[in-house]
Amino acid sequence: MSEKSISVILPVYNSEKTIAECIENALLSLRENDELIIVDDGSTDNTPNICMDYAWKCPNVVYRQLENRGLFLAKLEGIRVSRGEYISFIDADDVCAEKRYKVMHSVAAENDADIIFFGAIIKREGFDTKVYDSEMFPGNYSSKKIIDSFGKMLFGKLDSDDNSYTGYLWNTLIKREALCGMEEYAGEKIRYYDDEIIMLHALMKADKCVVSEKKLYRYDYSSYKAIRKKKSYGPQNWENIVTVYNLKKEMAIENDIYNSEIKSRLSTFLGPISFMRFIIGQDSAVPKAL
Repeated sequence: MSEKSISVILPVYNSEKTIAECIENALLSLRENDELIIVDDGSTDNTPNICMDYAWKCPNVVYRQLENRGLFLAKLEGIRVSRGEYISFIDADDVCAEKRYKVMHSVAAENDADIIFFGAIIKREGFDTKVYDSEMFPGNYSSKKIIDSFGKMLFGKLDSDDNSYTGYLWNTLIKREALCGMEEYAGEKIRYYDDEIIMLHALMKADKCVVSEKKLYRYDYSSYKAIRKKKSYGPQNWENIVTVYNLKKEMAIENDIYNSEIKSRLSTFLGPISFMRFIIGQDSAVPKAL
């Protein structure tokens, strides 16, 4: 089995309360040829000082500080400067399994897959309440098989769908080659649903995917709820929704998977558009054709 190097991308913003534990936890199982890339999206609290201290002490910790432009662009910067064969994403308020990267190294070496999906434990209201597993049995799959099964929910969810899909980055290990070309999205105004754009891009470039039974992450659902509360029916959020809609549609067309089902799913993604038209009257923001 050949050794694979991993670049862990950690976007942060005003995370002084959790960032030290997150960094310490990630460093537990990283190897010498791995790297932890911390990309700071213009934090105004003590986050920069904490991160710079780790970068000074640890040779495989890289710290990049940007102006506040959103965590999507922070992730793109992390991808741009990464050197590892594989890329892993983590959030500043979540916790990894103690042997996360040791296990990832082993699975990557055994399979040489483009994308590896792992399980996770979901933390709600301070308690570990749910084990996240993909709906597919552990094993090898083509990216087309992933998209045809539950990956299609990345385009929008129907009433018949369950609650699982492949839109999360924190439970994946992705070959850096599958993320080449992400820089073309740097000019897009994306603040929400960015994980879905990154995952779709990777799936379209991937060939071999692996679903693992290993559970290597504890995801704090409370942070997700906090982000949802910040969303509104204001112009900025609707511009984000329309931008993501257009990008998803372009990806489907370019990869010859734009069919009636994908069209219907994209329509559900745009569901609240009529409300936006009523509230702020921005008809021009609505895509011309669904």
